[in-house]
Amino acid sequence: MEIKPNAAVCGTVTEKPLISYTSTGRTYTRFAITVPTYRDYEKKILENREVIMIAFDDTAEFCCKYYEKGDMINCAGRYQHRRHYDEDTGEERREQVFRIDTIAFGNKSGGDRT
Repeated sequence: MEIKPNAAVCGTVTEKPLISYTSTGRTYTRFAITVPTYRDYEKKILENREVIMIAFDDTAEFCCKYYEKGDMINCAGRYQHRRHYDEDTGEERREQVFRIDTIAFGNKSGGDRT
């Protein structure tokens, strides 16, 4: 697994995070956010990019407890490239995910939510 340098991501949650468990019983959640990015900065053409987020243990439980679809999320963590084999086709699949280390959030209007 390749580890990229630390990064920060800010975006909008596209689906409510749900708790899942690994085969060893570790808690995790996996969900997507949309991040606005400039496709062409000079022409100010803005597009949304989907980023797959993954969190473990207490951070995963926090995400599932407090986030809803449409909420803003601010995270620090790192990008990881993962490989796995599709059980149905036997093909190798690769994906890039953002592993959350620390987290902060605000509501749809951008204010803090307590």
